[in-house]
Amino acid sequence: MLDEDVPLPPNIVARIELPDVTPRVKVALSPGQVAAAAAAMRKVAPRYEVLIWLGACAGLRQGEAFGLKRSQVAWQHDLLHIEEQRQRGRAVRLKTKASYATLPRA
Repeated sequence: MLDEDVPLPPNIVARIELPDVTPRVKVALSPGQVAAAAAAMRKVAPRYEVLIWLGACAGLRQGEAFGLKRSQVAWQHDLLHIEEQRQRGRAVRLKTKASYATLPRA
C-alpha cells in the first residue's frame, strides 16, 4: 500500500471482522459449593479432586494446576511456586516473567 501511495487508515486492522464468540460465564462458588464439587470429583475421579481445590483456593488455571509438581510445593512454608504449565499434554514455560509466581497455599 505504501508503494502505491494508498493512505493507511489509523488502525489498519479495524476493518477486519471478528467472528462472533459466546462470552464465557464466570461463576462465583461459595465455599460449600466448592467442597461439594470436590466431594463429587472424589467419587468420579479421586486423583483430580486436588484440581478443584487448586482452582478455587489458589486461583490456578487448568494448565498451571496440571503443570504443578511436588518439587514446586514448599510444604514447610505453605507456598506454591508456579514455574510451568501444561499445554496440549506437554510441559511448557510460562508466557511472561509476570506469570511466574509464588502463591501462599490455602
